[in-house]
Amino acid sequence: MKNTALMFSTFVILTLTAAVVAQQQPAKSEDGHLGTWQLVSTKYGEAKEMSDYPKEHRRLKMITATHFIWLDYDTTTKKISSSAGGPFSLREGAYTETIEFAGEGMETYLGKKQAFTIRIDGDRLFQSGQLSDGLKIEEVWQRVSSSSTTLLPGSKPVAASDGSNAFYLGATITNGTNISTNVTVGIRPREPSK
Repeated sequence: MKNTALMFSTFVILTLTAAVVAQQQPAKSEDGHLGTWQLVSTKYGEAKEMSDYPKEHRRLKMITATHFIWLDYDTTTKKISSSAGGPFSLREGAYTETIEFAGEGMETYLGKKQAFTIRIDGDRLFQSGQLSDGLKIEEVWQRVSSSSTTLLPGSKPVAASDGSNAFYLGATITNGTNISTNVTVGIRPREPSK
């Protein structure tokens, strides 16, 4: 019985360690654009130099596997001043957003494709191109992340409800991008040999 418990404990620790390590791996190059980004600097129109994004506003962009949305809000009032979103395509750095919905001031872009190139360098996303109305843009976005991966409380072996000697260990792993993975490991003692 001690041997089974030791094997179970070792298995569970290795499984959870593997899950945590997998969550901490840097994003693959083909999906490095996924996540939440904060705009840090811009160059619009005929501007000659990049400018820091104004501190009284915060612009966030969230990119999933199929859609994007960005919103801009006043950091004092917390009111959204503008937003847009919809599906996108990405092929070898060519990033095209189609504006499917838009907030105030963005209505002229509804239904139109916005063509850019993007490049990821560490925790920075560089986006440049021209909007459908001809406005040239260059933007630098910083990845938004939490400080560490966390195992949430409640990860302890419990007896199965069917009264058997099975034990289960559960944990929720978050990796700083608000993506949670539920891990449940079960072990049931081997049936005695006949």
